[in-house]
Amino acid sequence: MSYSPGINYKDVLFSFALIQIKNHMEGNLVFQNGLPRTSKRDTEIHGIGLRSIRGIAERYHGTMTVTAENGIFTLTVLLPLAEAASA
Repeated sequence: MSYSPGINYKDVLFSFALIQIKNHMEGNLVFQNGLPRTSKRDTEIHGIGLRSIRGIAERYHGTMTVTAENGIFTLTVLLPLAEAASA
């Protein structure tokens, strides 16, 4: 399976924006509350970025998902454009 690492943005049907980020990864991710747990020692200052992205997506009535399959890490954010523009 081939893929291109990077960021993709698409206007999706029904006025949604899809933002998807893919990158190669090694090893396995351990998920906690829908987010990967950091492998860093100081867990208080690591892993904040994905929590922030999820909070912003939820604030604008969108969703964020993280998957890790076949050595590919994928972050997907789906935002309704009409809701985001009026908030």
